[in-house]
Amino acid sequence: MDRGKWSKKLSKADEKYHFPDGYKLLYSPWETLKKAKIAFISLNPGKPPKNAELKVVSDERGNSYEVEKEITESEITPQFLSLCKFLETSPNDVLTGTICPFRSANWKNFLDGSIFTDEQKRIGLSLGEEFWLDALKKINIIISVGNETTNLVVKILDAKKNLEISSGWGKVKLKRYANSQNKLIIHLPHLSRFLLFSRQNCIKPLETIFNK
Repeated sequence: MDRGKWSKKLSKADEKYHFPDGYKLLYSPWETLKKAKIAFISLNPGKPPKNAELKVVSDERGNSYEVEKEITESEITPQFLSLCKFLETSPNDVLTGTICPFRSANWKNFLDGSIFTDEQKRIGLSLGEEFWLDALKKINIIISVGNETTNLVVKILDAKKNLEISSGWGKVKLKRYANSQNKLIIHLPHLSRFLLFSRQNCIKPLETIFNK
């Protein structure tokens, strides 16, 4: 996959459709596409740390969650790092990105129309679908955060649900999907709100959904 091509695609869409807060497609170096067997996909970029680059196709410093762990205000960062520890894998070995690359301060703003128009949402998700259709070819396990992300990943991979269990957090469910190529999709709720890896009674359900 060509980083320059995707940089131009995002820049052109950003300029044409007037997205308000920039974009970020991958929270990993572009080279991670060649080696990763696990992907972690969230809905869209949130509020960035101070002085962060607002328009970038990938983070060439390393995995953003690890690089920015001392300066970020996002709850998802420690949850992602706990997930990597849970999976016994380095953050740098996880292809980390967004299903819609265009930024909003809060993930709810993406959905409720207060930031993005319907056309902007359509364009953002269309670009995400195009990218991940190719990017997931060598990935075995896809961790998708939030219903919107999971729905699109399931569509891209033509996967079927084979397990749904309680997360140990109220009525929140964990779901597992698989397709004919034995690619697994693990659906998690948004980890900036549901801090599953910080709650002891969520660990057993997580072990079940991940086949640990």
